[in-house]
Amino acid sequence: MHEAPAKGYPAIAHVVFTSTGDIPAALLQTAMYAVAIGVPYGEPRVRQLLDNTIRPIYEAHGLVRVAFPKIETAPAKDVDGVTLTVEVTPGPPYKLDHVSFVGADYSRSEWNNLSKLKIDQTVNFDEVKAAQERVRVDLRRQGHLDATSQVARDVNDTDHTVSVEFQIDPGPLYKLGKVDFVGLDLVTEPEIRKMWGLAPGRPFNVEYPDHFLARVKDGGIFDGLKSTRAETKINKANHTVDVTLYFNK
Repeated sequence: MHEAPAKGYPAIAHVVFTSTGDIPAALLQTAMYAVAIGVPYGEPRVRQLLDNTIRPIYEAHGLVRVAFPKIETAPAKDVDGVTLTVEVTPGPPYKLDHVSFVGADYSRSEWNNLSKLKIDQTVNFDEVKAAQERVRVDLRRQGHLDATSQVARDVNDTDHTVSVEFQIDPGPLYKLGKVDFVGLDLVTEPEIRKMWGLAPGRPFNVEYPDHFLARVKDGGIFDGLKSTRAETKINKANHTVDVTLYFNK
């Protein structure tokens, strides 16, 4: 929901892009309309919207120096508000020169498998963000549930290349605490507990409970098993995770 125009600040009614290069102007207008229409006009506000919404579209095509040198305003002809005309300078495409990881113990082959980023090709920062998410998921599988990362870029305007560094904070290692089984009888619980496999004190993989329940269900161990679900309780103080598995027969 867009905020109401502040007194003295007309609302943005239309946005037009010029000199967009290989990116269709209609694509940019659609993206900008979703965030700008009805918003009170102010150049700092508009530039922030351009940086948050339009710049990533260009950076997905390696155009990391895209600029918006001129923003012109005129009264809208059909509604009460202003029409913005945004001039774009796309700039040249940049290639990915180097990828590195800091703050986590990865070998070169491991980061290559995780990032899937291609050196000496046009850099795509949508793919960089996807690589950042793959790193986070991988760390959570290893027990680093609070893992975060930042991406730093080193832009070489002479060679038109970009180096990317993933700055990772793995956070504490979480281990499995206790495991409870709900809905099993005295005969089946020992069998399922033995199948569980992951011992208390081992690094906790956030995906393990659901994968385990899927394996139980697909294995046809129970007749008439209606549903299963897993609940996890994260203990921040001692960095453990307790798991409760529910079986509805």
